[in-house]
Amino acid sequence: MSKVLKRFKALLPRVLDVCVYEYMLSIDPPEIELALDLNISVKQDAKGYSFYAAHKGMPVNENHIIFNNRLGKQLGYTNVLMLADSNTAELYRGKNIQAYMLTYIARYFAALNDQDAVYVFTYTDNTAMQRSLVKAKYKKLYRAKVYRIAGMRVYVRRLHE
Repeated sequence: MSKVLKRFKALLPRVLDVCVYEYMLSIDPPEIELALDLNISVKQDAKGYSFYAAHKGMPVNENHIIFNNRLGKQLGYTNVLMLADSNTAELYRGKNIQAYMLTYIARYFAALNDQDAVYVFTYTDNTAMQRSLVKAKYKKLYRAKVYRIAGMRVYVRRLHE
């Protein structure tokens, strides 16, 4: 595992705690227990690396991907953040926490890796999350190029343009 990846993995739980905690505080009523109950894991192979998140005590699997750079390579990007499917959204009870959280993570990773970061959202059958994309207060955040890969709509946005 590279030095940058080790630093990022060490930093990720703290980044998640801060941004998830802040978001949960903004919800009425606050859902603090959900924000602090995450298990983080990382996997790496010749194709790339992925970060995973799940509730503590639950197995971490591909339904809980929060960071993955393989899809980005197909689009010609180096650093990509993505949500795998509706199971990931369900992890946070359908709230719009994903965009908030991933923006923080992307910026940290870009700073550590000295490169521009890109984040990607993929949605399959999660219509609630798709509807949230068009809410007025999230339009600016989700202003993005849209791709279709393997039948899924993929939203891509550079953080540093």
